[in-house]
Amino acid sequence: MRVTLGGAEVDLVHRDEVLEQILQRLTSPDAGRPLFVASANLDHLYHFGLDSGREGSFDPGRGGADWLVLLDGMPLVWTARRLTGAGWEQLAGSDLLPDILHTAVRARARIGFLGGSESMQRRLGTVLADVYPALEVAGMWAPPRAVIDDDTASSALADEIRGARIDLLVVGLGK
Repeated sequence: MRVTLGGAEVDLVHRDEVLEQILQRLTSPDAGRPLFVASANLDHLYHFGLDSGREGSFDPGRGGADWLVLLDGMPLVWTARRLTGAGWEQLAGSDLLPDILHTAVRARARIGFLGGSESMQRRLGTVLADVYPALEVAGMWAPPRAVIDDDTASSALADEIRGARIDLLVVGLGK
């Protein structure tokens, strides 16, 4: 089920459904379009909602992908509960990540990480090796903001990530 909150469509799903959809995409060789999973809070809707009038407004219909936009902020959870009368839960990306990593191990997926600093990624690599020894990390990228903001540089980065043949990319760039 989807509702429109702040001009953006948000999916009303439970944690198990999110993980099942991710697992299906990772294990299906003919998955077709990629699945983008995003968590939405009030700040994201303010900056990227369809009615924000800003360049780069959030539009889940763009990009040739399927989108799963989750309730991250509690004000969105409360609004969804009020609109539907159902008990939706907060699904913050950071809270879901351990379960997503277990799902990636289960699917034998190649995973990549985009965002943060190089020192943070080194620490992350150590933790991943200890906690998820069977996780296949195919790459980590910590681009400076200038790379993200530059069309040519960000296209080169996208090509590099694509070349790593990852199945799942965890993006931690903030808004």
